[in-house]
Amino acid sequence: MIDFIPVHFDGYPCIVDYTVVEHIPSEINFLLRLRIEFIDASVLFTHERVQKGVLKYSYHWQSVSNEAIVRWDNAPHYRTLASFPHHRHDYRSGSEVVSDSYGISLTEVPD
Repeated sequence: MIDFIPVHFDGYPCIVDYTVVEHIPSEINFLLRLRIEFIDASVLFTHERVQKGVLKYSYHWQSVSNEAIVRWDNAPHYRTLASFPHHRHDYRSGSEVVSDSYGISLTEVPD
């Protein structure tokens, strides 16, 4: 059984605060949802779920005004991408751009 929250933000000076929104450990399933606030007041919402050994994730980064910046996930759509099901939604150009993004973890979410 996983009975701890594997989150440590020591050494990340860009992180102001974080909240564990939901944490459900068990022997075969695991869920961890976080809200992480950065020094620029942007926020990263994370969702990591393991069910029957399969990881499903999404990392949604948004501005202080709640506008999407980038989202990484492995929802099974965008089948034509080489990295399927992993992909990235980037909104920084003013419109959504979906591109390849190979499987990442919370510590690998780029800026």
